[in-house]
Parts: sequence; C-alpha cells; structure tokens
Amino acid sequence: MSDRGMKKWLAYKSLIEQAPSLENILTKRERVEKPIVSQDMKEKINDILTNYQGETLVVTFFRDNKIIQDEIIVKKIDMVERKLVLNSRRVIHFDEIVNLLIK
Repeated sequence: MSDRGMKKWLAYKSLIEQAPSLENILTKRERVEKPIVSQDMKEKINDILTNYQGETLVVTFFRDNKIIQDEIIVKKIDMVERKLVLNSRRVIHFDEIVNLLIK
C-alpha cells in the first residue's frame, strides 16, 4: 500500500464539472448595481475635468458590474466622444465615472 503524501484537498473544485458553475456563482456574487451619480457630483467631476492640469486623479468608475477605483493621469480629455484617454491607452467613458478626486 502506498502513501498519498502531502496532497492538497480542493473542497469545491475537486470535480472538473463543478468549475463552470462555481465560477458563475462567484461572478454573480461580485456583481453590483450602478450607483446613481447626483447632480452635485456631476458638477464636481465637470469642474475637475475642465480645470485639469496634469495632476494625478483618483477615479472611481463602474464597469462590468464592478466598481473600480484607480489612480490615473489623463493623456487626453475627448469631449466629443465623452471619454478620458489615459497614458496606458486605457479609456474611461464619462458615463462610467462615479467619483473623481484630485490626489
């Protein structure tokens, strides 16, 4: 009779068939509804963007049913397409922004 040795026991992912269902449950658990942005906050965000001078900003935005907070430096503010273009070529649309602060 051979010893199994030190093997980890995976409580929930021990069966391969369970993996997709468990991933689905975990992603549903992380989902959040989009917060409502007040008119005062919209005006504050507008003021920060119109007076932007290259400072580091702390942006909170809603994407893929998650609220994400990140420190950013804006490369370009595109008022026509209503988006922020960041140095890392990422894009944040104005309607995704929930909160914006100058760091």
